[in-house]
Amino acid sequence: MWSSIDLSRSDRALGLLKRSKSAPLQISRRATLFFTITKTNEDMAKSTMAEFSRIQELDLSSASQEIIRFLSLNKTAMLTDLKASTDFTLSQMNTLMDRNHANSANIIPLMHDLTKSFTTAGDSLKALKGKVSARQLGPSNAEIATLLASIVTALITTLSRLLVRAAIFLPALPMLIAALDLALRDLLVAVEALVDGVLVLVAGLLVGVAGLLASLGLGLVGLLLGL
Repeated sequence: MWSSIDLSRSDRALGLLKRSKSAPLQISRRATLFFTITKTNEDMAKSTMAEFSRIQELDLSSASQEIIRFLSLNKTAMLTDLKASTDFTLSQMNTLMDRNHANSANIIPLMHDLTKSFTTAGDSLKALKGKVSARQLGPSNAEIATLLASIVTALITTLSRLLVRAAIFLPALPMLIAALDLALRDLLVAVEALVDGVLVLVAGLLVGVAGLLASLGLGLVGLLLGL
């Protein structure tokens, strides 16, 4: 009952999403009314995108181009949210290093947070494949590539500092970076599956820091990007 959701009733859809808990979802847009971007509709679209891994059926055949475009654009919102999350974690790490307070007790949880952020975003993007076919209505490849490159560059900058400072107190750092490398590689693969050719653009934007990928232990990412 709670898992069959009609997006044309955005106010009711939000309530149903919450009540459905972890049940598989059947999402549809039955009405052909014009989709207006309102706060309620925005919340509905973001909440729906967050639950894509649970969607078993998705029927937007009656949806207006506006709602399809809005859903499509939210995959970029996922990357924007990822950048906000990783920037926050990286800033915490940099602050600890700036104050000479970095140690295994506070750095290890932050490394786990980074890996979790990449894994969660990657899983959400993988769930989008084949469910929303409106790529042409979304942001450009260049915009997505720029966002991804900024995420990777910020990560490289912080890890470069950490590798020098943590050599003594964090012998497990290479293993933590290896897990991060795998999660980031999988995220990039998921983006490429949705936006064909974007990784070529990302690689071009990262040429200046290409040599650091292998030295930091991000070999899987470097190999994927051909750097």
